[in-house]
Formats: sequence, C-alpha cells, structure tokens
Amino acid sequence: MAWYTYISGDPRVASSYSLSTTLPTCQVGGQICAVFLNDTLPVPLQVNLNPQLQNISNALMTLVPQPAGAGVMRTVYLRCNCV
Repeated sequence: MAWYTYISGDPRVASSYSLSTTLPTCQVGGQICAVFLNDTLPVPLQVNLNPQLQNISNALMTLVPQPAGAGVMRTVYLRCNCV
C-alpha cells in the first residue's frame, strides 16, 4: 500500500496519479492531492483506484478529506487549485 500524488487529468482514472515517496502534507482545497491505494507500481492499476472512487467523489463534493469521521484513517486528501 502506498500514497499516490494526483498529477493531472480525470481524478477517477489511475493514469492521473504517480507513486509518491513521501507522506502528503496537503489537507483541504478543491482539487485531489493524494490517495492511499493498495498498489506499489509507479502508476497504479485502475482496479486498485476503483475502491477509492466514492471517497474521491465525496472529497470533491464536500471539500473535506475522506473518509470523514473521528478516528478514521484519511485515504483521500485535497489541495488548493490556486494559481
């Protein structure tokens, strides 16, 4: 299992992510920052991203890291898409 950084493109597509060697420091914003997946390839397999699609959707709708709730490990983080 590893963290993947969202690079660009459709956040529902695995090729939009790249394996990260560091933990995410991002927290909130309007764009996906990082996802935690059951994968270790440089670009994750779509089958390993699919279980996170609901959390990705929830994060984009609520602008809150997901899953939400006390004591739950966050597996989707957001960042500001400010430029």
